Amino acid sequence: MLKDGLPKLESLPPFFNAPIGFQSYGLKSVMTRAGKFRSEVASTVGSFQKNLRAGAM
Repeated sequence: MLKDGLPKLESLPPFFNAPIGFQSYGLKSVMTRAGKFRSEVASTVGSFQKNLRAGAM
């Protein structure tokens, strides 16, 4: 045990360790997907606004 009372990562059972790595990996892929989605939405919205401006003139 560490001084602050939290168990060390090595002292945790393996099935408890695995989800932590999986969660960080899953979070990275989700963030990447969210970034791609955001840029797609931004470009779609941008072209939509351009079309609106062109139609308004």
